[in-house]
Amino acid sequence: MEVPRSTLIDRAFLCADKAAGQLLLERRSQTTDDEMTEEEILLCTALRAFYGNDNQLALDTLTVLLERTDMQAALYHVHAVVMKTIVLPRLHLIEDGLRLLASIEQDDHRPIEKLAIAWRRGALYRTLGRLPDAMLAFTAAHDRATELGLLEVAAYIHADMASVTSAMGDDIKAVMMYERSLLSLPLNASTREFVTKIRMNLASVYQGLGRDAEALREYETYQRENGGTGDPQFNAIVQLNKAIAQRNLGLAADAGESYQAVLRFADDNDHVELQIRALIGLAYVCEAIGDLDRGATFANDAVRRAAAAEAQPLMGEALAAVASLEKQQGNLPQAISTLQRVLRLFVDASNIRRAVQIGAMLVDWLVEDERYREAVEIQKECGRLQASVVEREMEHTIQITKARAQLESDREQLRTREEERTRVLQSVLPIHIADRLMNGETHIADRIPDVTILFADIVGFTTLAAETEPEDLITMLEDLFRAFDSVCAQHNCERIKTIGDSYMAISKTGNDASRQTEDLVRVALDIMRGAVPLPIDPSRLRIGIHCGAVIAGVMSGDRLSYDVWGDTVNVAARMEQYSLPGRILCTTEVAQRISDIPDIVVMQREPIDVRGKGPMVTYWVSSLRP
Repeated sequence: MEVPRSTLIDRAFLCADKAAGQLLLERRSQTTDDEMTEEEILLCTALRAFYGNDNQLALDTLTVLLERTDMQAALYHVHAVVMKTIVLPRLHLIEDGLRLLASIEQDDHRPIEKLAIAWRRGALYRTLGRLPDAMLAFTAAHDRATELGLLEVAAYIHADMASVTSAMGDDIKAVMMYERSLLSLPLNASTREFVTKIRMNLASVYQGLGRDAEALREYETYQRENGGTGDPQFNAIVQLNKAIAQRNLGLAADAGESYQAVLRFADDNDHVELQIRALIGLAYVCEAIGDLDRGATFANDAVRRAAAAEAQPLMGEALAAVASLEKQQGNLPQAISTLQRVLRLFVDASNIRRAVQIGAMLVDWLVEDERYREAVEIQKECGRLQASVVEREMEHTIQITKARAQLESDREQLRTREEERTRVLQSVLPIHIADRLMNGETHIADRIPDVTILFADIVGFTTLAAETEPEDLITMLEDLFRAFDSVCAQHNCERIKTIGDSYMAISKTGNDASRQTEDLVRVALDIMRGAVPLPIDPSRLRIGIHCGAVIAGVMSGDRLSYDVWGDTVNVAARMEQYSLPGRILCTTEVAQRISDIPDIVVMQREPIDVRGKGPMVTYWVSSLRP
């Protein structure tokens, strides 16, 4: 069955499902403007621009959609915001993305929308380096995805949590988290891009642990399987990480070729960060092979480009390469001076881990230059920096503990609200329909080619109601319908609705047509023979059954209701009306399906003139069971 367009939109925009997005765009290309709402057309335009890296067009289109105030636009407001917060970081507008998410925070969002909002907030926090906040947001999103049964999305978010764990310094735990994410994901067209990125992130963590051979194997596997296709920028980043692994393994010639390939891409695409990182790598490769002058040229070019781009973290790395080459060229005092500048840059940038590494190197160089007093001062400063890291981590631990306690309280409230919502939905809708609504479907309309329908009511109910106290009447109906529900559950059938004293039930789809009909006929027989306790004698009930095609769906609005429509429903209702007290009346279609069942008796009734249908042959149904 064709996936509803609303479901594709949810998957593409809220679950980052690129396969769903591509299918949505394919549908768009095959439909006219009249077949899609204006809002859906805008979403498709923004999505196509996003996939094509036309960030400004995507942003402008989403802005137009968000400025609309009609009800149809409101259906896709969260979708547009989520996509916009993905585009904004490409334009270095991360804080704008956080403000936008804060502006739409509401309790009445659907669970899948709340999941997407938390996921995007975590991604933005991670980009800003607010790692504890990112972890809390990702954790909330992961819980949502798990509760909704979106296990692939949960695996993607778990990988994001792994990236934060690595950034917080626990690479060993990050490896386990990445590997767990990979084990949770089947490799198919929908997951391939995410699986690839997770594997590349895992390889990067391997490098942080000194497992360069494993990392290199992952990069080479990716390049062999990818064959040069995919996102060119992502391919360049993989090539850069591959070059680093090659250099760490002493494969200088291979590393040089890889860095040159990255530099060509970066120059062709004006990608400043990749330019600088490739130049730094080439400087170290030249140092390794003894070509110090050429290495200095690369390193100084990296410094120049970092200064022009005002990229301070990259400036520190570029100057570290300059210092290393100056030392190799025999100019240790100048190398020390340059490295002192590098230390200040990393301290000012609050990159304490890197600052401590540079400080340790600087201490060794100062000792080598017999500048012991300065070496002691740098050693003390590194000690203070390490102490500040411990203190900061303790503060973060306290913050995370408090935030987790609040998150657990929020989770408990969420669980309570969701359980109540589930209970309410399942009390007014069939369970499988309630589950579809809770999983994010917004428009449920099904054409069911064959279903069996039962109507039952109380003969003489009007008189009974007039003679009975209201509380006693309601109690009697509650007990009666509860008993009917119990019998339906035993035979894989379910109630659709009640109107007054009339009870409507259908067979569940899934089994073959004859089995569905038998199931519902046995419901009727059990009711009539008193298989469950009833508040009234079964002889005061009458039942009608028919089978055929129907339309079924959920009517939205202030009150949700599930109903079925079609001539099959009308005929089943007529069978009830023309039945007699204590009897079950069915149509020829039903009788043909159950006539060969040994313990069920089917007896033709004299033809009756059915209102709206004319003369009909009908059948009484009874059982050989006592």
